[in-house]
Amino acid sequence: MTDFELQDIINKLREYTLTKRHSAFSKHAIFFLSIIDIVCCLTELGLSQPRPIKKEEEYWFEGSYHMNFWDAEIEANLYSPLVQEVRQRNFFR
Repeated sequence: MTDFELQDIINKLREYTLTKRHSAFSKHAIFFLSIIDIVCCLTELGLSQPRPIKKEEEYWFEGSYHMNFWDAEIEANLYSPLVQEVRQRNFFR
């Protein structure tokens, strides 16, 4: 995956979170959307700095653990590919 493709995934995830935030009414949904935002930010830091993702930050990349009501299409097409690319690029310390 190229940097451009990875940035495209980040942009699409941000659009998703922005759209869903307007309709989110539970604390659980806000937490779920915030996780996506955090993962996007940490990934961008890896692209631009490159800044390694610290051990205590790896927690945010465990989406299925945190997000049991996750949108399956978003997970399959955006979130999981992003996490896989971050692992392949060795952004974790």
